Amino acid sequence: GVSYQQRLHRRYERSLVQQIALRTGRYAQAGFNAGTVWQLSYTLDWRLSQLFSLGIGANRSAQYYDGALERSTGATLSVSARF
Repeated sequence: GVSYQQRLHRRYERSLVQQIALRTGRYAQAGFNAGTVWQLSYTLDWRLSQLFSLGIGANRSAQYYDGALERSTGATLSVSARF
C-alpha cells in the first residue's frame, strides 16, 4: 500500500499530523472467483505532550467473503497515555 503523512501544526512538543493510506491486494478462496480487496483510511493524530496523545480516523474497505463483495465503513478513536 501507499500512505501520505503531513504535519499540519507543531509547537514545542505539541503536533497535529494527518495521514491518508490506501492498501490493496488480491483475495482468492477455493471454489470462488478471486478479487481485489482494498482499504482507504484517513487519520488525525494530536500529540499533546510526550505522555499524552489523541487520534481519530475513518476508513472504507471492500473485501470478498464466499465470493460476495462486502463493503464496510468504520471510525476509530484512540487515546494514548504513557506513565
